[in-house]
Amino acid sequence: MNNFLTELFINGVAGGMVATGLTAAINGIWLSKVIPWYEERVYHDARFEGDWAAIETFSDSNQKEAGKFSISLKRKGHHVTAKSTCLDGPDKGKIYLMTGSFKNLILTLNWVPEDTKSLERGTIAAKLVENGRKFIGYGAYYSPITEKVHSSGFEATYQGKG
Repeated sequence: MNNFLTELFINGVAGGMVATGLTAAINGIWLSKVIPWYEERVYHDARFEGDWAAIETFSDSNQKEAGKFSISLKRKGHHVTAKSTCLDGPDKGKIYLMTGSFKNLILTLNWVPEDTKSLERGTIAAKLVENGRKFIGYGAYYSPITEKVHSSGFEATYQGKG
């Protein structure tokens, strides 16, 4: 009888582990493949993928400084990724990685420097206007120099498919 219970216990644990593994694998496939595929199939919002020229006006100094950026936006369903390069301004040469979403003409992006040692972080919320040719909005960012969160103005103009 004791041998039977031991075998039953081992089979139960093994069966539970197999079921958990299968559930985790199916969940991973569902979240990474099926949902993005479905969102892309039913996506009925604006198409804005491509290269954008952006100007962000920073408020953390007495005189408002502006940075010029080149941004390459990619979209999969409502999920957006981007890579931004500062072309001119206080962060010239820095590269930023962005992730966010786009729904109902509103783009929200969180950005971090590609250089993982930098403490800067920020967010942008912008509305798509002028028949899909321009984003206008505002940002908030943490400046390690002042150790405060500041606001910024943001405007990006469509440059074409990249």
